[in-house]
Order: sequence, then structure tokens, then C-alpha cells
Amino acid sequence: MENVKSFLTRIRKPDKSVPRHIQIFVSIGIAMAGFALGVLQKWIEIEVEKYDKRILLLPVAFVLFFTRWALETSVKLTEWAVGLLTLIVGAAIIYSIVIHRWGDLFLYSLIFAGIMAILMAVVVVRDFCDSMLDKISML
Repeated sequence: MENVKSFLTRIRKPDKSVPRHIQIFVSIGIAMAGFALGVLQKWIEIEVEKYDKRILLLPVAFVLFFTRWALETSVKLTEWAVGLLTLIVGAAIIYSIVIHRWGDLFLYSLIFAGIMAILMAVVVVRDFCDSMLDKISML
């Protein structure tokens, strides 16, 4: 922790060894780089209007496609385990009702609800990816 404090103290103190004209040139250079970045951004916007806008959405489409593929693959690989876990939790819920262990019933119900929420989230994300890919392809 002491190293962090000494580092922060060292960088907070202004460095008097850098001449004033160098500081001015660096500040002007940073301002000009910001201006050039703004001009470049405006130029890219103008050039994109001339061409197809789907080119800019290609990385987004790739991420959506990869996300959808990863979700489908993970569901296919783990569907037997999730089904077995759901079956075990369902049996535990029934067993907890039969032997009147209400605390366990509550915990098993939370586990079951969590499994269902995760499965529903996977379906929602997969459908979202599908709809976004369809919208991108319609452009």
C-alpha cells in the first residue's frame, strides 16, 4: 500500500524540469490531435454515406452471430446435465413437501427458479441476436 501512496504523491507533484516551451508545444500538439480526430471522424461519416452502411455493421453482425453460436453450442453440450439437474431439483422439491422440510423446499425452489431464469435468458439473448441479424441483413 505504501508503494501506491508514494507513486500517487510522485505523479501529483508538477515536474519542474520540463521547460515551459516544451509544455506549450505538447499542449498544442494534443489540441491539434483532437481536432484532427474530429475531422477524421466527420470524413469517415461522409464517406460511409456514399457506400453501403452494412460495412460498418459487419463487426456487430459477427459478434451477434458468434454469441448466438456460442449459446446454441453451450445449450446443446449441457442440455443433458441441465435436464438431469432440473429432474433432481424437482424430485428434491417433491421430497421436501412429503417430509415437511419447508426450509429445504424454499432453497430447492430458488435453485429451480434460477435454472429456469438462466434458460429463459439464453432463449431471450438468442432471439435478440436472431432479430438483430435479420435487421442488419434487411439494410
